[in-house]
Amino acid sequence: MNTITEITLNNISKEESGYCIEKSKDDKNIMKCFKNGKSIYLGSKYNVQRDIENFLKDIGEYNKESVFICFGLGAGEHIKELLNITENNLIIIIEHDNKVINAFVSKEENLELLRRDRVILTNFCGTDMIRAFQVMIPKDEVNNTNFAFFANYKRVYEKEAIETYKIYANFLNGALIEINTMIVHSKHFYESFMKNLKYILDSVPVNNFKEKFNKNMPAVVVSAGPSLEKNIHFLKEYKDKCVIITGGRTLKTLLDLGINPDYVCVIDPDIPAYNVMQGTFNCNSPLVFCEYTYSDILRDYKGEKVFFNDIGMLGIQKEFLNYDVDNIYEGGSVAHVCAGLGVYIGCDPIIFIGQDLAYTNDKAHSSSAGDTVIGNKKIIYVENIDGGMVKTDSVLNHYRLKIEEMIIFYKQNNFINSTEGGANIKGTKVIPLKKALEKYCSKEKQSTWIDWKISDRISKNEVINKLVHAKMKMQILKKELEKYIDLCNSFLENEKNWNKTSINSLNKKLSKIDKLINSSIKEMEFMRNLMIPNIYEVSMDKKYKEKYNEIEKDKIKRIYKKNLLLYNGIIGSIVDAIPDVEACIKSLEGI
Repeated sequence: MNTITEITLNNISKEESGYCIEKSKDDKNIMKCFKNGKSIYLGSKYNVQRDIENFLKDIGEYNKESVFICFGLGAGEHIKELLNITENNLIIIIEHDNKVINAFVSKEENLELLRRDRVILTNFCGTDMIRAFQVMIPKDEVNNTNFAFFANYKRVYEKEAIETYKIYANFLNGALIEINTMIVHSKHFYESFMKNLKYILDSVPVNNFKEKFNKNMPAVVVSAGPSLEKNIHFLKEYKDKCVIITGGRTLKTLLDLGINPDYVCVIDPDIPAYNVMQGTFNCNSPLVFCEYTYSDILRDYKGEKVFFNDIGMLGIQKEFLNYDVDNIYEGGSVAHVCAGLGVYIGCDPIIFIGQDLAYTNDKAHSSSAGDTVIGNKKIIYVENIDGGMVKTDSVLNHYRLKIEEMIIFYKQNNFINSTEGGANIKGTKVIPLKKALEKYCSKEKQSTWIDWKISDRISKNEVINKLVHAKMKMQILKKELEKYIDLCNSFLENEKNWNKTSINSLNKKLSKIDKLINSSIKEMEFMRNLMIPNIYEVSMDKKYKEKYNEIEKDKIKRIYKKNLLLYNGIIGSIVDAIPDVEACIKSLEGI
């Protein structure tokens, strides 16, 4: 039985409800329930088979890797049919009426159905449901999901149906935004990492600051939302009684007010991140960065550097640093990193200002942070802090949802929204900034600086040797991939000569090359970001998914064409990577 199914069943209290499974007129099982004192059948009492057929029609086209999401368990006849017509597809059943679940599992044969690992039953809702989707659905299958409501569930459980589909849509949108971000920035991430290695060696690891503050020391996270100018001036009086954490865009705003922040977080890999920091590079506040922070910022910024490990770049620790640098909670924007840093260093509460996550007064940012024009965005409306509605877009809304997830994740911490405008952030207490500062900022903060650096654990010569070895592995891998590609192309061009012997012979040759390729890629984890566009292009393209009723020749063509696309992409990544590795070696030698 799947763990989520087990948790769902264990958390349901057993109680008498009157819900029961009966037989329909066409001799199928049907669930009888009660709503508002009236008995209701979940499906047609006369024709359950038609309900099943309509459900499968709503499921739409699918392949052997599709993930099915079914709203409604009922008596399970549609699930049995889905199991019969598929092989290994994951089937997620969402059922919010615990009485339906109790009635269903009262029959042993139904428990047997739920014991199958590929069947997941959940009654989760809200952010628990989003987290469940994140756990259950592989990232490269998010565009290969099929959602359908069973029978009359959408009408009987209208509120739950609307909320669940909204959560599902938000999950898809968020996952696709994250994938698109990785694809768009993958080359920048890699290039920045190569340029940043020398700065990483010369930086202080974020580990030095873990839980250095007591829980009663507040952190103020300063963001560049349109409402920032309403209250940021209150911060100056309390600058020595709270930890001030900002992104690069709002650094000048703080400095102009005579406020030196405790930490400046910068994670973006592109030149706009550099441009918004013009005039601030002489600041002596510690700069918190990760592998893919735009390297010119690290070159020009005069203050100390604090390095944290991006969760997507964990491979560099094994390959280069010989030290496990911690990661900080991330959600796609620098505000998540700022808040995550506040929690990491032990602060509580976390106070947000300028965190509109919306186009308050039709502005993109505060005037002091520049770039106030919204631009060509697809506008949506969300609840604001006063209970009304405010303009935002799908990306900002995704960031809001990620902050709400963070608040649930760090439920032991208190989060205060002192933005005084913008979108409502669930889980925060809304308190005007002046009142929040008066309430929580009661004592002077203490210095927590610890000076040892990553280069104290590993020398630049060790890193250079690792890079030389990585370059050699890349060159070997490129040659093996080229052999693989030649064999595949030759095989596909001679389809008329295909037979069992030739196919088996080729598969044996390719199997040996595959093993070398896979082991080499594992040893070059630092290159993974560079390969991401190609990996997702292949893994998310439905024409390369395994199909039902696929003839053997089509299956062979699909597999080899998929591998050709993947391995040609890896060769392209290696060609792009080697000059950056060589430049990194020269850069380190010049230190």
